[in-house]
Amino acid sequence: MIEVTINESTDYDPIKKVYFSDSTGNYFRTSYFDKDGKFIFERNEEIQLSKEGVQSTCLFVGENYELVAYREYLRSENSKGTKDFHRLKGGTIKQINSSEYVTSDDPYYSKMSWFSSQGELCYYNESNRSGTDFYDPSGNVIENLDEYLLSIGFESLETIEGKLLNN
Repeated sequence: MIEVTINESTDYDPIKKVYFSDSTGNYFRTSYFDKDGKFIFERNEEIQLSKEGVQSTCLFVGENYELVAYREYLRSENSKGTKDFHRLKGGTIKQINSSEYVTSDDPYYSKMSWFSSQGELCYYNESNRSGTDFYDPSGNVIENLDEYLLSIGFESLETIEGKLLNN
């Protein structure tokens, strides 16, 4: 059964959020409204439980639910990763980044690398029993990921969401 949870806007958080979850408790749709109740955008998650395939996250804006950005989650026997896309003015869709997820024989280790639309490494993280650290392409530790991504102009589904919420 689908459940709906509504978080009303407050002085602290002026965005009203309406969450739709499935019988497993996973949110598959979230609608965002400003403090006056005006629709801002909607985020939809498509989930496929097959071993191989594509899962996606889409952002829709406006009363006609125009697709503004989406992320494909790619998985196969040999690789896992993502690709983010942004619809530009005029309707052209442009890839804005991609990622690649790598595991090893150590079940506690993983590495995820993020690339620009030109395929250049922008940053990566390594996770192990001790936690997760982020690094720039030269291997230097990134202390504040948000500041770093802003400084290099990295665009992603999350940065597009941020722009939609702050307009």
